[in-house]
Amino acid sequence: MLGLKNLSDTAWQVTTASGQQRELLPGRSIRLEAGLAIRVGEMVAHVR
Repeated sequence: MLGLKNLSDTAWQVTTASGQQRELLPGRSIRLEAGLAIRVGEMVAHVR
């Protein structure tokens, strides 16, 4: 299992493959899976 941990001071916006949106608060982690989109500031990372 691979994941990503928010080590920044700000929350990240996360959109799951099913379209559910949530915030990933500093210090929290999320499991990486296909279809996930993570917005960090102006950058959006898409997991394939």
